[in-house]
Amino acid sequence: MKKMKKILVLIIMAGLGGCIYDQFNDQLTVTNKTNRKVSVLYSSDLGVDTTKNNVAFYIDDRNVLMPDSTLRYSTWGGERAWHQYIEEGKRKRLFFAFFETETLKKYEHSYTMNQMMDYKLYFKLESYTADELDKMGWNVVVRESKIPTPTAE
Repeated sequence: MKKMKKILVLIIMAGLGGCIYDQFNDQLTVTNKTNRKVSVLYSSDLGVDTTKNNVAFYIDDRNVLMPDSTLRYSTWGGERAWHQYIEEGKRKRLFFAFFETETLKKYEHSYTMNQMMDYKLYFKLESYTADELDKMGWNVVVRESKIPTPTAE
């Protein structure tokens, strides 16, 4: 009887584990083809989600995109979670603001991410529809911009 309970518990745990895994969609990747350390803010609108308004989140080592590297981004939901996230936005686009990590560090104690967006302290701003991202294989490549990194001064 104990053996049956253990087997039943293992089956339930395996089933739940599979369900939890299926709830995340991590198909979105960003590849850094610049010579800078890059921090990426993405949003289905140009505003910043208040839960991610803290600059410290973007300069944390696990969120910094090193030169010639790729980071994977996850969202809660199933296979079409990113599509749904984009559709929820007013413009039906996924926006990416690319910041030089050093710029964020410089202004970390002076501004929030909303203010950094307002002051256009990113070095590049791009947006894509879900169809465009499908064609790109959900891999956004940030390349060097000819425009120098702006400052708030």
